Amino acid sequence: TVLEQTWQFLAGCMTLGTAFVAFVHLGTQLNLKWLPPCNWPLLATPLATHPLVAALLPLNAVWSMQVTLTTFIVTFFLSKAYDYWRISYKLGRSIQGRLQDINLMLATHLFRDATGEFTPESRSVLEDTARHIRLLHALFWVGIDDSLSLIRTDRGLRRLVERGLMSEREHYSLTTSGVPHTARHNVVIGWILARTVDARAREVLEFGAGTESVFVNNILMLRAKCNSVPDEAVARMPLAYVHLVQLLVDSLVVVAPIALYPQVGSLCVPLSGLLVIFFRGLLNLSKALLDPFGNAFRRQSKFSYKQTILTDALISEVNAASTRWWRGAERLPFDTVYTETERQRYKEVTLVSHAAATASS
Repeated sequence: TVLEQTWQFLAGCMTLGTAFVAFVHLGTQLNLKWLPPCNWPLLATPLATHPLVAALLPLNAVWSMQVTLTTFIVTFFLSKAYDYWRISYKLGRSIQGRLQDINLMLATHLFRDATGEFTPESRSVLEDTARHIRLLHALFWVGIDDSLSLIRTDRGLRRLVERGLMSEREHYSLTTSGVPHTARHNVVIGWILARTVDARAREVLEFGAGTESVFVNNILMLRAKCNSVPDEAVARMPLAYVHLVQLLVDSLVVVAPIALYPQVGSLCVPLSGLLVIFFRGLLNLSKALLDPFGNAFRRQSKFSYKQTILTDALISEVNAASTRWWRGAERLPFDTVYTETERQRYKEVTLVSHAAATASS
Protein backbone atom coordinates (compact mmCIF):
# COMPACT_ATOMS: atom_id res chain seq x y z
CA THR A 1 0.00 0.00 0.00
CA VAL A 2 0.97 3.67 -0.16
CA LEU A 3 1.52 3.87 3.59
CA GLU A 4 3.86 0.86 3.50
CA GLN A 5 5.95 2.64 0.91
CA THR A 6 5.98 6.10 2.50
CA TRP A 7 5.63 5.76 6.27
CA GLN A 8 9.35 6.03 7.01
CA PHE A 9 9.80 9.16 4.92
CA LEU A 10 6.51 10.51 6.31
CA ALA A 11 7.70 10.01 9.88
CA GLY A 12 10.97 11.77 9.10
CA CYS A 13 9.31 14.84 7.57
CA MET A 14 6.75 15.14 10.37
CA THR A 15 9.52 14.81 12.96
CA LEU A 16 11.42 17.60 11.22
CA GLY A 17 8.31 19.78 11.21
CA THR A 18 7.60 19.08 14.88
CA ALA A 19 11.17 19.93 15.83
CA PHE A 20 11.01 23.20 13.88
CA VAL A 21 7.70 24.27 15.47
CA ALA A 22 9.04 23.42 18.91
CA PHE A 23 12.17 25.42 18.20
CA VAL A 24 10.16 28.49 17.18
CA HIS A 25 7.86 28.41 20.21
CA LEU A 26 10.45 27.35 22.77
CA GLY A 27 13.41 29.20 21.32
CA THR A 28 13.05 32.07 23.76
CA GLN A 29 14.05 29.73 26.55
CA LEU A 30 17.39 29.26 24.82
CA ASN A 31 18.15 33.00 25.18
CA LEU A 32 18.87 33.46 21.49
CA LYS A 33 19.21 37.18 20.77
CA TRP A 34 18.32 36.83 17.08
CA LEU A 35 15.07 34.96 17.83
CA PRO A 36 12.43 37.20 19.43
CA PRO A 37 9.62 35.47 21.31
CA CYS A 38 6.52 34.44 19.33
CA ASN A 39 3.32 36.07 20.53
CA TRP A 40 0.75 33.91 18.75
CA PRO A 41 -0.97 30.70 19.88
CA LEU A 42 0.31 27.32 18.79
CA LEU A 43 -2.44 26.71 16.21
CA ALA A 44 -2.65 30.31 14.98
CA THR A 45 -1.14 31.78 11.83
CA PRO A 46 2.32 33.26 12.54
CA LEU A 47 2.78 37.02 12.46
CA ALA A 48 4.37 38.14 9.20
CA THR A 49 6.29 40.86 11.08
CA HIS A 50 8.21 38.34 13.14
CA PRO A 51 11.86 38.29 11.94
CA LEU A 52 12.00 34.52 11.51
CA VAL A 53 8.67 34.38 9.67
CA ALA A 54 9.70 37.27 7.43
CA ALA A 55 12.94 35.47 6.62
CA LEU A 56 10.97 32.36 5.60
CA LEU A 57 8.60 34.17 3.23
CA PRO A 58 11.01 34.05 0.23
CA LEU A 59 11.49 30.32 0.85
CA ASN A 60 7.70 29.92 0.84
CA ALA A 61 7.46 31.74 -2.51
CA VAL A 62 10.13 29.56 -4.11
CA TRP A 63 8.55 26.42 -2.65
CA SER A 64 5.15 27.39 -4.08
CA MET A 65 6.68 27.60 -7.56
CA GLN A 66 8.36 24.23 -7.05
CA VAL A 67 5.01 22.69 -6.09
CA THR A 68 3.57 23.66 -9.47
CA LEU A 69 6.58 22.34 -11.37
CA THR A 70 6.77 19.10 -9.38
CA THR A 71 3.04 18.43 -9.70
CA PHE A 72 3.20 18.73 -13.48
CA ILE A 73 6.33 16.59 -13.81
CA VAL A 74 5.13 13.85 -11.44
CA THR A 75 1.73 13.53 -13.15
CA PHE A 76 3.42 13.45 -16.55
CA PHE A 77 5.87 10.85 -15.25
CA LEU A 78 2.99 8.73 -13.95
CA SER A 79 1.13 8.88 -17.27
CA LYS A 80 4.21 7.79 -19.23
CA ALA A 81 4.93 4.99 -16.77
CA TYR A 82 1.35 3.75 -17.09
CA ASP A 83 1.62 3.89 -20.89
CA TYR A 84 4.66 1.61 -20.70
CA TRP A 85 2.84 -0.75 -18.34
CA ARG A 86 -0.10 -0.93 -20.76
CA ILE A 87 2.23 -1.59 -23.70
CA SER A 88 3.86 -4.48 -21.84
CA TYR A 89 0.47 -5.91 -20.91
CA LYS A 90 -0.87 -5.62 -24.46
CA LEU A 91 2.24 -7.28 -25.86
CA GLY A 92 1.82 -10.18 -23.44
CA ARG A 93 -1.81 -10.62 -24.48
CA SER A 94 -0.93 -10.24 -28.16
CA ILE A 95 1.62 -13.05 -27.85
CA GLN A 96 -1.10 -15.26 -26.39
CA GLY A 97 -3.37 -14.37 -29.30
CA ARG A 98 -0.78 -15.24 -31.93
CA LEU A 99 -0.16 -18.62 -30.28
CA GLN A 100 -3.87 -19.40 -30.33
CA ASP A 101 -4.02 -18.38 -34.01
CA ILE A 102 -1.43 -21.05 -34.75
CA ASN A 103 -3.50 -23.70 -32.99
CA LEU A 104 -6.70 -22.62 -34.73
CA MET A 105 -5.20 -22.67 -38.22
CA LEU A 106 -3.64 -26.09 -37.75
CA ALA A 107 -6.78 -27.56 -36.18
CA THR A 108 -8.85 -26.53 -39.21
CA HIS A 109 -6.39 -27.47 -41.97
CA LEU A 110 -4.97 -30.84 -40.95
CA PHE A 111 -6.36 -33.90 -42.73
CA ARG A 112 -9.05 -36.11 -41.19
CA ASP A 113 -10.31 -39.64 -41.73
CA ALA A 114 -13.74 -40.86 -42.88
CA THR A 115 -15.28 -40.24 -39.46
CA GLY A 116 -14.19 -36.62 -39.43
CA GLU A 117 -11.50 -37.21 -36.82
CA PHE A 118 -7.84 -36.34 -37.20
CA THR A 119 -5.57 -38.89 -38.80
CA PRO A 120 -2.73 -40.25 -36.63
CA GLU A 121 -0.27 -38.07 -38.56
CA SER A 122 -2.42 -34.98 -38.03
CA ARG A 123 -2.79 -35.72 -34.34
CA SER A 124 0.98 -36.04 -34.03
CA VAL A 125 1.44 -32.59 -35.59
CA LEU A 126 -1.16 -31.08 -33.25
CA GLU A 127 0.35 -32.65 -30.14
CA ASP A 128 3.89 -31.59 -31.07
CA THR A 129 2.79 -28.05 -31.90
CA ALA A 130 0.80 -27.70 -28.66
CA ARG A 131 3.82 -28.86 -26.68
CA HIS A 132 6.12 -26.51 -28.57
CA ILE A 133 3.76 -23.61 -27.92
CA ARG A 134 3.83 -24.31 -24.19
CA LEU A 135 7.61 -24.58 -24.29
CA LEU A 136 7.99 -21.41 -26.36
CA HIS A 137 5.81 -19.36 -24.05
CA ALA A 138 7.54 -20.59 -20.91
CA LEU A 139 11.03 -19.96 -22.31
CA PHE A 140 10.01 -16.48 -23.43
CA TRP A 141 8.89 -15.37 -19.98
CA VAL A 142 11.89 -17.06 -18.40
CA GLY A 143 14.04 -14.51 -20.24
CA ILE A 144 11.89 -11.60 -19.04
CA ASP A 145 10.85 -12.38 -15.46
CA ASP A 146 13.70 -12.90 -12.99
CA SER A 147 11.42 -14.90 -10.69
CA LEU A 148 11.53 -17.68 -13.30
CA SER A 149 15.31 -17.57 -13.66
CA LEU A 150 15.73 -21.06 -12.20
CA ILE A 151 14.26 -22.52 -15.40
CA ARG A 152 17.16 -21.00 -17.37
CA THR A 153 19.62 -23.29 -15.62
CA ASP A 154 20.56 -26.79 -16.73
CA ARG A 155 18.58 -28.17 -13.80
CA GLY A 156 15.52 -26.21 -14.86
CA LEU A 157 15.74 -27.36 -18.48
CA ARG A 158 16.22 -30.93 -17.34
CA ARG A 159 13.05 -30.59 -15.28
CA LEU A 160 11.18 -29.50 -18.42
CA VAL A 161 12.28 -32.75 -20.05
CA GLU A 162 11.09 -34.74 -17.04
CA ARG A 163 7.73 -33.01 -17.19
CA GLY A 164 7.35 -33.88 -20.87
CA LEU A 165 7.53 -30.31 -22.13
CA MET A 166 10.35 -31.26 -24.49
CA SER A 167 12.11 -34.42 -25.60
CA GLU A 168 15.73 -35.40 -25.09
CA ARG A 169 16.43 -34.61 -28.73
CA GLU A 170 14.85 -31.19 -28.40
CA HIS A 171 16.78 -30.56 -25.18
CA TYR A 172 20.04 -31.34 -26.94
CA SER A 173 19.12 -29.16 -29.92
CA LEU A 174 18.17 -26.27 -27.64
CA THR A 175 21.22 -26.37 -25.38
CA THR A 176 23.70 -26.78 -28.23
CA SER A 177 22.20 -24.06 -30.42
CA GLY A 178 24.43 -21.38 -28.92
CA VAL A 179 21.45 -19.05 -28.46
CA PRO A 180 21.43 -16.96 -25.23
CA HIS A 181 19.04 -18.21 -22.58
CA THR A 182 16.92 -15.07 -22.96
CA ALA A 183 16.33 -15.82 -26.66
CA ARG A 184 15.81 -19.59 -26.66
CA HIS A 185 12.14 -19.12 -27.47
CA ASN A 186 13.23 -18.05 -30.97
CA VAL A 187 14.58 -21.56 -31.52
CA VAL A 188 11.17 -23.04 -30.70
CA ILE A 189 9.48 -20.59 -33.08
CA GLY A 190 11.68 -22.05 -35.80
CA TRP A 191 10.65 -25.56 -34.78
CA ILE A 192 6.95 -24.72 -35.11
CA LEU A 193 7.35 -23.24 -38.58
CA ALA A 194 9.61 -26.07 -39.76
CA ARG A 195 7.17 -28.68 -38.38
CA THR A 196 4.35 -27.08 -40.33
CA VAL A 197 6.38 -26.97 -43.55
CA ASP A 198 7.27 -30.63 -43.08
CA ALA A 199 3.61 -31.53 -42.48
CA ARG A 200 2.63 -29.88 -45.74
CA ALA A 201 5.41 -31.69 -47.59
CA ARG A 202 4.15 -35.01 -46.18
CA GLU A 203 0.60 -34.10 -47.33
CA VAL A 204 -0.71 -34.09 -43.80
CA LEU A 205 -1.66 -30.43 -43.97
CA GLU A 206 -3.85 -28.73 -46.57
CA PHE A 207 -2.44 -25.22 -46.96
CA GLY A 208 -3.02 -23.14 -50.05
CA ALA A 209 -0.70 -20.31 -51.05
CA GLY A 210 -2.87 -17.71 -49.33
CA THR A 211 -3.33 -19.75 -46.17
CA GLU A 212 0.37 -20.47 -45.95
CA SER A 213 1.11 -16.75 -46.33
CA VAL A 214 -1.25 -15.92 -43.47
CA PHE A 215 0.31 -18.63 -41.28
CA VAL A 216 3.86 -17.46 -41.97
CA ASN A 217 2.89 -13.84 -41.33
CA ASN A 218 1.40 -14.91 -38.01
CA ILE A 219 4.66 -16.64 -37.06
CA LEU A 220 6.63 -13.53 -38.02
CA MET A 221 4.24 -11.35 -36.03
CA LEU A 222 4.73 -13.66 -33.04
CA ARG A 223 8.49 -13.26 -33.31
CA ALA A 224 8.16 -9.48 -33.54
CA LYS A 225 5.86 -9.27 -30.52
CA CYS A 226 8.19 -11.44 -28.43
CA ASN A 227 11.19 -9.29 -29.28
CA SER A 228 9.26 -6.07 -28.64
CA VAL A 229 8.88 -6.80 -24.91
CA PRO A 230 12.62 -6.55 -24.06
CA ASP A 231 13.07 -3.74 -26.60
CA GLU A 232 10.39 -1.67 -24.85
CA ALA A 233 12.04 -2.37 -21.49
CA VAL A 234 15.38 -1.00 -22.69
CA ALA A 235 13.83 2.29 -23.87
CA ARG A 236 11.13 2.69 -21.21
CA MET A 237 12.56 5.81 -19.50
CA PRO A 238 15.96 7.58 -19.36
CA LEU A 239 17.55 7.10 -15.96
CA ALA A 240 18.46 10.80 -15.74
CA TYR A 241 14.79 11.75 -15.96
CA VAL A 242 13.85 9.34 -13.17
CA HIS A 243 16.66 10.77 -11.04
CA LEU A 244 15.47 14.33 -11.68
CA VAL A 245 11.91 13.50 -10.64
CA GLN A 246 13.22 11.81 -7.49
CA LEU A 247 15.24 14.92 -6.55
CA LEU A 248 12.29 17.23 -7.19
CA VAL A 249 9.93 15.21 -5.02
CA ASP A 250 12.40 14.64 -2.19
CA SER A 251 13.43 18.30 -1.99
CA LEU A 252 9.79 19.40 -2.10
CA VAL A 253 8.59 17.24 0.78
CA VAL A 254 11.71 17.76 2.93
CA VAL A 255 11.49 21.55 2.76
CA ALA A 256 7.67 21.55 3.07
CA PRO A 257 7.43 21.81 6.92
CA ILE A 258 9.67 24.87 7.04
CA ALA A 259 8.35 26.50 3.85
CA LEU A 260 4.70 26.11 4.91
CA TYR A 261 5.18 27.51 8.40
CA PRO A 262 4.75 31.23 7.51
CA GLN A 263 1.30 30.47 6.08
CA VAL A 264 -0.16 27.72 8.27
CA GLY A 265 1.94 27.69 11.41
CA SER A 266 2.08 24.43 13.33
CA LEU A 267 -0.35 22.85 10.86
CA CYS A 268 2.70 22.43 8.63
CA VAL A 269 3.38 19.17 10.50
CA PRO A 270 0.29 17.20 9.36
CA LEU A 271 0.25 18.94 5.97
CA SER A 272 3.82 17.86 5.28
CA GLY A 273 2.74 14.29 6.04
CA LEU A 274 -0.06 14.52 3.47
CA LEU A 275 2.36 15.87 0.88
CA VAL A 276 4.69 12.94 1.50
CA ILE A 277 1.83 10.46 1.02
CA PHE A 278 0.67 12.03 -2.24
CA PHE A 279 3.94 12.99 -3.92
CA ARG A 280 6.07 10.09 -2.74
CA GLY A 281 3.13 7.75 -3.31
CA LEU A 282 2.73 8.89 -6.92
CA LEU A 283 6.48 8.65 -7.49
CA ASN A 284 6.72 5.11 -6.10
CA LEU A 285 3.65 4.06 -8.07
CA SER A 286 5.27 5.41 -11.24
CA LYS A 287 8.45 3.46 -10.57
CA ALA A 288 6.38 0.34 -9.92
CA LEU A 289 4.65 0.76 -13.29
CA LEU A 290 8.06 1.11 -14.95
CA ASP A 291 8.85 -2.34 -13.59
CA PRO A 292 5.84 -4.34 -14.86
CA PHE A 293 7.40 -7.72 -14.09
CA GLY A 294 8.63 -6.84 -10.60
CA ASN A 295 12.33 -7.43 -11.23
CA ALA A 296 13.65 -4.23 -9.58
CA PHE A 297 11.31 -4.33 -6.57
CA ARG A 298 12.13 -7.99 -6.02
CA ARG A 299 15.83 -7.14 -5.74
CA GLN A 300 15.62 -3.88 -3.78
CA SER A 301 12.69 -3.98 -1.40
CA LYS A 302 10.40 -6.38 0.39
CA PHE A 303 7.53 -3.94 -0.14
CA SER A 304 6.00 -3.04 -3.49
CA TYR A 305 2.72 -1.93 -4.94
CA LYS A 306 2.34 -5.35 -6.59
CA GLN A 307 1.51 -3.72 -9.93
CA THR A 308 3.35 -6.52 -11.68
CA ILE A 309 2.08 -8.53 -14.62
CA LEU A 310 1.76 -12.09 -13.34
CA THR A 311 3.73 -14.11 -15.87
CA ASP A 312 2.85 -17.39 -14.16
CA ALA A 313 -0.82 -16.62 -14.82
CA LEU A 314 -0.06 -15.91 -18.49
CA ILE A 315 1.83 -19.19 -18.78
CA SER A 316 -1.03 -21.10 -17.16
CA GLU A 317 -3.53 -19.57 -19.59
CA VAL A 318 -1.45 -20.57 -22.62
CA ASN A 319 -0.95 -24.07 -21.25
CA ALA A 320 -4.70 -24.48 -20.91
CA ALA A 321 -5.39 -23.02 -24.37
CA SER A 322 -2.68 -25.00 -26.20
CA THR A 323 -5.07 -27.90 -26.85
CA ARG A 324 -8.36 -26.01 -26.71
CA TRP A 325 -8.84 -25.46 -30.43
CA TRP A 326 -8.03 -28.92 -31.72
CA ARG A 327 -9.85 -30.60 -28.84
CA GLY A 328 -12.92 -28.56 -29.73
CA ALA A 329 -12.62 -29.40 -33.44
CA GLU A 330 -11.62 -33.03 -32.89
CA ARG A 331 -15.02 -34.32 -34.05
CA LEU A 332 -16.81 -32.37 -36.76
CA PRO A 333 -20.61 -32.56 -37.12
CA PHE A 334 -20.39 -33.05 -40.90
CA ASP A 335 -18.71 -35.32 -43.48
CA THR A 336 -15.22 -34.53 -44.70
CA VAL A 337 -13.15 -35.30 -47.80
CA TYR A 338 -10.58 -37.69 -46.42
CA THR A 339 -8.84 -39.62 -49.23
CA GLU A 340 -6.52 -38.41 -51.94
CA THR A 341 -8.88 -39.75 -54.64
CA GLU A 342 -11.84 -37.91 -53.19
CA ARG A 343 -9.84 -34.73 -52.81
CA GLN A 344 -8.73 -34.93 -56.44
CA ARG A 345 -12.30 -35.64 -57.59
CA TYR A 346 -13.57 -32.75 -55.51
CA LYS A 347 -11.02 -30.41 -57.08
CA GLU A 348 -11.96 -31.54 -60.60
CA VAL A 349 -15.67 -31.02 -59.93
CA THR A 350 -14.95 -27.61 -58.49
CA LEU A 351 -12.88 -26.61 -61.53
CA VAL A 352 -15.58 -27.83 -63.95
CA SER A 353 -18.28 -25.96 -62.05
CA HIS A 354 -16.19 -22.82 -62.04
CA ALA A 355 -15.47 -23.12 -65.77
CA ALA A 356 -19.16 -23.64 -66.54
CA ALA A 357 -20.13 -20.63 -64.48
CA THR A 358 -17.51 -18.53 -66.26
CA ALA A 359 -18.67 -19.68 -69.71
CA SER A 360 -22.34 -18.98 -68.96
CA SER A 361 -21.51 -15.50 -67.79
